Amino acid sequence: MKVLNDRNGVVRAARTFQAQAPVGGAGNDAYVGALDRAFGQVSGEIASWIASTI
Repeated sequence: MKVLNDRNGVVRAARTFQAQAPVGGAGNDAYVGALDRAFGQVSGEIASWIASTI
């Protein structure tokens, strides 16, 4: 993820976020559930990082 200066487009900060969540079963519902859990893990980190960066 990158935070850009909105006036000149220069990257102010960049960071990669990563999470893992086990798939609890088979099929699309299990896969989507795992993606939801992984996103839930990093979404708070993303918001905190952005708030501290700008």
